[in-house]
Amino acid sequence: MIGGGGGVLRRSSAAFLWALPALLAVSSLLFAYRLVLQAAAERAEQVLVSDPQVQSLLRRLSAAAAEPRRRPPLFRLPRAVSPADDDDDGGDDLRRRNGGFNASSPLHNAGMVRVRVRVREDDVPEGGLRLAYLMAVFSAGYAAATAAFLVLYSCAVGVVFLAVAEFLLGRRRRAAARTLYEGSRLGIRRVLGFVFLRWAARDAAAQLLYAAVLSEALSRRAMVKLLVRAKAVPFLQTAAPLTQWAGGDERGMRWFLLAWGLLERAAPPALGFVCWAAAAGGARRRGRAEVLREGLRRAAAMGERGLLLRQAEMLLCWNATRRVLAAAAGPAVAAAAQAVAEVFFLVVWLLCYLDQRAGDARHAFGSRHLEDSIRPFSH
Repeated sequence: MIGGGGGVLRRSSAAFLWALPALLAVSSLLFAYRLVLQAAAERAEQVLVSDPQVQSLLRRLSAAAAEPRRRPPLFRLPRAVSPADDDDDGGDDLRRRNGGFNASSPLHNAGMVRVRVRVREDDVPEGGLRLAYLMAVFSAGYAAATAAFLVLYSCAVGVVFLAVAEFLLGRRRRAAARTLYEGSRLGIRRVLGFVFLRWAARDAAAQLLYAAVLSEALSRRAMVKLLVRAKAVPFLQTAAPLTQWAGGDERGMRWFLLAWGLLERAAPPALGFVCWAAAAGGARRRGRAEVLREGLRRAAAMGERGLLLRQAEMLLCWNATRRVLAAAAGPAVAAAAQAVAEVFFLVVWLLCYLDQRAGDARHAFGSRHLEDSIRPFSH
């Protein structure tokens, strides 16, 4: 039976157990990916905040970027530099080295006052090359992480769709390796573009919230760490990595998590329904825009039921349950359980989507349609 009957959670549990080996393999892949991502983010933080050449150049870039925003007065008298002029990361080396004169003053620029500025050997050139090299490495790593996530999540959606469809159609259980292979083909061919849309929307939201709420962190080190963490959030199920290190800006962190939690209660189910519409073959029969509209419309039709279901998912997959599991069995077990719960709720949302399709009098979706949607991948 495609839609209705017995409650979505009970049917989801039955489908999950029926295809348990394949779905546990998907959970393991998601778990391994996020372990690697967290280790890479921590390594990036360590390099950015501990490399003295990078920090020195970042101070100079910050000072140069701030200078155009301050319009200098017509005349400015040189003054001695006091310890109060130093920032929390070491101060402005340039003003200390030039004997107290401001190198950007009109008198200096006109050549009326000439001061020899001594720079440590290779400080700027090697720092600039070092920063350029690190940025190239981080950019390449971020591109690889994005591509891996898009492929992995598309495959996960395809495997879940194929496994649940065969369960509903009463097929014989196939080998897990076969389900993984055929389901991955389905996901790559039909869902990849919509998974990219989901990731892009979360990435844009994370960066906007970072700029609006967390950009006033107390120090440059805090800003660098938070930026690295914020860039990792769109790949994850929750914003937990940000809570692991707040950088002393607890108030900003609370606002970020509040705003992110409100967005996460509505956006992922809607974009998830779009992915299920694409997995069902909608993009082949209609345009991508029509698939997008259908997914959003069916997610909106869930109404209060969808919000309650999303609240239950966040309760099991977000920070509260993870903290309890981490305290009882360790962070690795908590992360693994979170990955299993994430795949289970993929099954739940797929059945919700199929219920919506089956109950639509104008666009009835029965066993024959479900059979047609998986026929190219179920040999």
